Amino acid sequence: MAGAIDMSQTMTGTLSIGLSGDPDDRTIDLFVIPETLAPWARAGITSQLEIITDETAAPVLAVPNAAIQTDGLERVIFRRDPADPNRAIRLQADLGLSDGRWTAVNSGLRTGDEVVLDGAFQLMLASANAGQDAGGHFHADGTFHSGEDE
Repeated sequence: MAGAIDMSQTMTGTLSIGLSGDPDDRTIDLFVIPETLAPWARAGITSQLEIITDETAAPVLAVPNAAIQTDGLERVIFRRDPADPNRAIRLQADLGLSDGRWTAVNSGLRTGDEVVLDGAFQLMLASANAGQDAGGHFHADGTFHSGEDE
């Protein structure tokens, strides 16, 4: 993708704790002073701060919680088709732990895959109705059956 920053381009720095916090939100301010600035680090660029407490832990792929949709009992994510950027592929999400903002993905994604965030809900609605005839019914477990069977 043009203009994307490779995830391996990181910066390290010294972490400092701010002098105040918010007791209602249970948050404190954290500040990082980078040891060196990466070429992409400039005014107006948004970045994500990750504090690594154990460098022996293997990195894990994660997606923003907003990219995860619920379809009945199934949680789904959409990955952009690498062969056709105008097409999204629906994946039943095999998810792991979440920190409230990001959720680990156990399988189905690889480094470099592009996950759909904006429009994921609309894709979920469209894909849930795909292939269903006008007649049919849903079971309590979220499965759809067409016609009069079961």
